Amino acid sequence: MHRGPDYQGDWFSDEESLMFSHARLSILDLSESANQPMKSGDGNIVITFNGEIYNYAEIKAELIKKGHSSWITDHSDTEVIIHAYKEWGIDCIKKFRGMFAFGLWDNKEKALYIVRDRFGIKPVYFIYKSDHFGFSSEIKPFFSIYTNKRLNNAAVIEYLTMRGSLAPNTMVQDIFKLDKGCYLRVELDKANGTLRHTLTKYYGLEDYLPKENCLNMTHNEIIEELEQQLITSIKYRWIADTPVCLFLSGGLDSSLLAAISSKLFKEKLHAFTVGLPGDINDETGYARKVADQYGLDLHMLDFTHNPLSIIEEWIHYNDDLFSDPAAFALFSLSKEIRMKGFKVVLSGEGSDEIFAGYSIYNDFNRAIQNSTNRQLMSHLLSHLYSIFPFRRIENYFSYSSHNNIYSGAADIQTVLSRRLLINDREVVNKHNDKVRLFKTQNTFINQEAYPLFFDLEFRIPNDLLLRTDRATMASSIEGRVPFLDHKLVEFVMSIPYSYKVGTGQDNTKLILKEMALRYFDRDFVFRPKQGFPMPVGKWLAVKAVDSELKEFLHERRIDCLNYNYFKKLYFSNKIHKHSFCDRLFQYYLLEKYVRYWVIT
Repeated sequence: MHRGPDYQGDWFSDEESLMFSHARLSILDLSESANQPMKSGDGNIVITFNGEIYNYAEIKAELIKKGHSSWITDHSDTEVIIHAYKEWGIDCIKKFRGMFAFGLWDNKEKALYIVRDRFGIKPVYFIYKSDHFGFSSEIKPFFSIYTNKRLNNAAVIEYLTMRGSLAPNTMVQDIFKLDKGCYLRVELDKANGTLRHTLTKYYGLEDYLPKENCLNMTHNEIIEELEQQLITSIKYRWIADTPVCLFLSGGLDSSLLAAISSKLFKEKLHAFTVGLPGDINDETGYARKVADQYGLDLHMLDFTHNPLSIIEEWIHYNDDLFSDPAAFALFSLSKEIRMKGFKVVLSGEGSDEIFAGYSIYNDFNRAIQNSTNRQLMSHLLSHLYSIFPFRRIENYFSYSSHNNIYSGAADIQTVLSRRLLINDREVVNKHNDKVRLFKTQNTFINQEAYPLFFDLEFRIPNDLLLRTDRATMASSIEGRVPFLDHKLVEFVMSIPYSYKVGTGQDNTKLILKEMALRYFDRDFVFRPKQGFPMPVGKWLAVKAVDSELKEFLHERRIDCLNYNYFKKLYFSNKIHKHSFCDRLFQYYLLEKYVRYWVIT
């Protein structure tokens, strides 16, 4: 009940063929009348809803003008969804500004709708057969149904190359996740007495492709509009009847959220940060500078312990496996936030992906521009790498290599290593085809901006947002992401790429940095990006962890893995200290995952 400790409710249909079970984390309208599952006044509509509709007040005012006068609650956004559905049908979701995942039963139509928000901020998983259908915010409820859990090889290659499985895949066969910007309609096929479901994509790439609106704006007008859009987004995300706080890493994105929030609200705001004492990447000094400048109450958590000591607890809450080391720090910090009495936290996720904040975007474009033909050496080096997996051999291949593909800012594999991860070559080829297909189907995307759209499509929902949701909800708090307001994203993606990236050092996120100069000095804004790297090498070097790695490599439990390759990575790591730590960490999590959940 970690996702909703405040109230647990169930609803059964008259025939008892359908049941909704809801665990509520009460944040907006704390009254009992706002508990879920919630029914419409006439009993025709029933909903179980996870998330927030930030513009619920505007939608409610519009509905009242249209004659919706009977309301059960004072200001529940859940009830607004019910009335909006009655007025506009399932197209009502296009009016929502927020994050949402819900199941809605229409008794007149005898139809069940399962909906996920535009960017996949809130998760939805489902199972289906001809005679049953189920959905949930997590995977683990289905494990009581599927006792013989089988590993999904297609998800394994996605996990090993992109840090997480891609919708509709999960790590477990026959359990699926609903993709972002989609909804399912489930109903009974009366002709044959079986259930059928129809998938509809209501929001996608074409909705946030570059628009014309920025081409006729001056540079200063773009900065002004960007600031106003961000301010509006932040205002919405402070709407709550419970305490709200901030993640503050000291980086530009979270610092901007803190600075703008402090100007919007007069009360003293609280911010939380993770410290890495003695580490070169520790940014707590910058977090302290922001807190001092804007009068924030800063809470610091020293992250000095080895988080792999709580690996089984982490896997329990992260049943849709992904391999982002920073997730462990976020997991621990969320516990601290909850202990301090907060239920809502604002996070800077998504900014780097829409403003081109990663150096890899420039690396990709430079490689394309300076492409050379390396095919003559490809076969020889590929064979050599399979024997000696050294970084120097990998680095020979740039993104311009004839057989390489861009597969995300989080991709820790290369064209060479990707071939060696698993034994099932067909699965590898299908994954590569899936990534290539995105590019061939979207040739209208500007080549420079292609990596940004790719990461919005794949990395955001299957890694970053999953990381935030699982870390926060494990401690019964709600993570909100102002940079992924859909109207803000649509505007930012319409800003010319040349306004985001320049030449020389510190040349990323230029338009956002120019706006940030209204809040911080130039040295703070234009300092080199540090990110939030974790000391994974130290974690893996712990004797108990190292012993487990050797045991896993000996047991060879996961049939699809190419254990010879991972064994070579292990010994390469021993010879060259901290080499391939990211991949060994990823492999270690996978082995722990299949053992914890008893997946074969």
